[in-house]
Amino acid sequence: METTDPVALYAVEGATYDGGEGNLCVSCHQPRRIYPGAEDGVVTDITTHWGPHHGGQGSMLLGVAGAGVEGSPSDHYDVDDTCVGCHMGENDSHTFEPEVATCQECHGDEVEDFDIEGVQTEVQAMLDELGDLLVAEGVLSENGPDGHPIVTEAPENVALALYNWIYVAHEDGSLGVHNPEYTMALLQAALDALNQ
Repeated sequence: METTDPVALYAVEGATYDGGEGNLCVSCHQPRRIYPGAEDGVVTDITTHWGPHHGGQGSMLLGVAGAGVEGSPSDHYDVDDTCVGCHMGENDSHTFEPEVATCQECHGDEVEDFDIEGVQTEVQAMLDELGDLLVAEGVLSENGPDGHPIVTEAPENVALALYNWIYVAHEDGSLGVHNPEYTMALLQAALDALNQ
């Protein structure tokens, strides 16, 4: 199965993903809904499956679908055939594990892992801090990969923070690799919202 036709994102009005052979991937790997906003300062529809739901990799590469932040496409959106270029590499591997050799083409031979310039380390630290705050707010069951939203309502600032945590921690899952600047901006907006 193959398609290279551009993909209109379901949930993000006016957003189109045009990443060559990666378009097939983004046909599925995109959110089905975006941040709903609040009524009278409260978000009332938080469920255990709340958030972008599911697979926000395409929107993350485009720099869209987060809450409270205007983004822009990542440099990784310019990789030939986007998803396929990084996740299948020259070997046409179907493990979908990205290959460091692909990163080295742009980032240099000194790159040994995906934590280029410490981005993944910084994103993980921000996620940990944000997750702890969300657990304390009573909207996240636990911090970490098993954490899920609690059925509740929340003030807009708390809901925004939860949405961005879900988007980065669960739905994108790259710890910033797909779009470092946008990822960190989403997490900083979430931390700022909780600390206001």
